[in-house]
Amino acid sequence: MVFFVLTSLLVSCTGAPGQDVTPSVVQVSEKDITPSAGQGPEKDITPSAGQVPEKDITYPAEPVPAPSGGDVLQTVVPDEVPEPIETGLIAKASPDSGLTVELSSVEPIESSAPAPGQVSGPAFAITMMIKNTGDEPVDTSRIEISLEDSSGNPGSGMIGEPAEWFEGSIDPGTQASGVYVFTVDESERDTVRVTFSLRPGLPAVVFTGTP
Repeated sequence: MVFFVLTSLLVSCTGAPGQDVTPSVVQVSEKDITPSAGQGPEKDITPSAGQVPEKDITYPAEPVPAPSGGDVLQTVVPDEVPEPIETGLIAKASPDSGLTVELSSVEPIESSAPAPGQVSGPAFAITMMIKNTGDEPVDTSRIEISLEDSSGNPGSGMIGEPAEWFEGSIDPGTQASGVYVFTVDESERDTVRVTFSLRPGLPAVVFTGTP
């Protein structure tokens, strides 16, 4: 194929008036045309990294079931949540066989705020005791403890001293203690409610009373 490129003759400002300007026709062979950067013959275009030609994709003949069974249309019944154990504020309870949980003291303190987002102020230091009389170690990594004031507002948990949370496991025949600090306004201390949960599946223990 031969391409015809029309080139214009530019007339300079000093050219003679009335000069005959005739466009010339230049023949250019296809082999003389060089593609610009990024362009190339269509036959040279290949998929980029990570792309796979559709003809190479293999689809399963039948839907693959989920590893644990079931499907998106299945109704999942949630596990039943055990009823909490209600007790006094300074008291003991047994949420599981061979396990005794005790709230041994509630001490009013002035808390400090060692981390961003925390606010110093009046608080309670809650001391909890866990005694393991069973045959297996008790894992404390999933313990959750919360506090509500007289109006039902949650106390803000503090990580500054004297807070010292439970860690690791409690071996059979031993016991461990932990201290949890919650800010509580002095006008909302008539009755407090402390909830202890060792792990999901066991009943929570709710300690309620006047500090």
